[in-house]
Amino acid sequence: MPLYVGLDIGKKSHMVCAVSEQEETVLHPFSVENSLSGVELFTAKIKALAPLDQILVGMEATGHYWQCFFIQLQTLGFSICLINPCQTNHFAKTNLKRAKTDKVDASTIAKFLVKSKPAPTKLPEELTMVQKELTRLRASLVKNRSALHNQLLGVLDKAFPEFVQIIKDPTSEKAFTVLQRYPSATALRKAKLGKLHNLTYGKKRHKIGPALASALKKQAKQSLATHYAHTAYEIEIRFYYSADKNHK
Repeated sequence: MPLYVGLDIGKKSHMVCAVSEQEETVLHPFSVENSLSGVELFTAKIKALAPLDQILVGMEATGHYWQCFFIQLQTLGFSICLINPCQTNHFAKTNLKRAKTDKVDASTIAKFLVKSKPAPTKLPEELTMVQKELTRLRASLVKNRSALHNQLLGVLDKAFPEFVQIIKDPTSEKAFTVLQRYPSATALRKAKLGKLHNLTYGKKRHKIGPALASALKKQAKQSLATHYAHTAYEIEIRFYYSADKNHK
C-alpha cells in the first residue's frame, strides 16, 4: 500500500504525518528532532508502515533546515520530494478550503503528494553543491565588502572629507597605511612630517614619500573637519579598515 509522508520542517524539530492513497490518516502528526536521533525515530515509525519502495516523502524547500535531514533520509533509500511552498499553499487554498493565513502543515504536504505525485528530487553532485556554496559565500563577501566601503566613505566624509582629493582610492593599500596610523584630519595635522613620509605600504614596501606627506599635511590643515568627535571617527575608520582587510 503506497504511503505518503509529509514533513513540516522547523529549526529544531519537524512535524510528520502519513496518509494513504485515499488520504486517510495512517500516522497522526508527531514530532521528530532535527538530529540523527530524529532521523532514526522517523525511519523506525515510517518503515513499520510500508516497504521503502512504496513510501514517498515530501517537504517544503524553505530556508536551509531541510537539507541535512533530506540527505540523511535519501542516504537511507527514501524517495523524497522537495516542494515549492507556493505549490502547497495553492493546494491548501483550492483543495482544502484553508484561509490564506492558515499555515501549511505536515498533513497538507502529505495530501499534496497524493494528488500531485511529484517525482522524487535528486540533489546535485557533491562537487556541484560545493561550487554553489562557495559561489554564494563569495557573493556574500563581495556584498559585505561593498557595504564596508560605503560605511568607510561615510565616516571619512566626517573625519577628513578632502582625503580623497589627495589619495583617490580610499580602499587602496596606500590609503589603508595612512589612515590606520592617522585616521582623521586632526591626527594628520599633529603628525610628524618625517614619520608620515617614511610610512611604507604594499609588498614592495613603497614609501609614502615627502611630496605626498606634505600634500596630506597641507590638506589636513585646510580641512573642513574639526576635532569634534574625531576620536569616535578614528575608531570607526580603523575598525572598517581592519574588517575590510579580513575580507580580502
